[in-house]
Amino acid sequence: MKINIISIIRPPTKSLFSRFINNSFFKDYNVIYLTKIIRDNISKKNDIWIRVKKCLLTGRIIENKDLCSIIFNEIIDNNNNILLNFPKTIEQEIIFENFFKERKIEYELISVFKKYENTETNYLEYLKLKKSKIIEISDFSDLDELALKVGNSTS
Repeated sequence: MKINIISIIRPPTKSLFSRFINNSFFKDYNVIYLTKIIRDNISKKNDIWIRVKKCLLTGRIIENKDLCSIIFNEIIDNNNNILLNFPKTIEQEIIFENFFKERKIEYELISVFKKYENTETNYLEYLKLKKSKIIEISDFSDLDELALKVGNSTS
């Protein structure tokens, strides 16, 4: 089994993004909204959710390993996933990659960035050095072009 992941860094507005995920190319993708996952699971009593809840209540940032673990649990059961704003740091990318390597799970990550708005330049440069699959787009409004670019990257 191979897991396909499209990571959209700094996704478009909600209305434009809903058009994006309704595009026929992306209809079989599981869209992962980290904030929704946290909202839906915060009352769970296992170790990770206790730590996450404590961070949220005290105003601290949730640790990358916990964020990765939450997302991994969502990804595992789906072959095609769209992640919003994750991973977007080098540390998150490394943890993310190690998760798959440790479990011997084949995956493909395509990172989508909007040209000229890359505030995550260190992360983007890291991906380029690794020769990762990157799609830089000028605008999210041309969904057919983006679907075509993603389709060409996965073949």
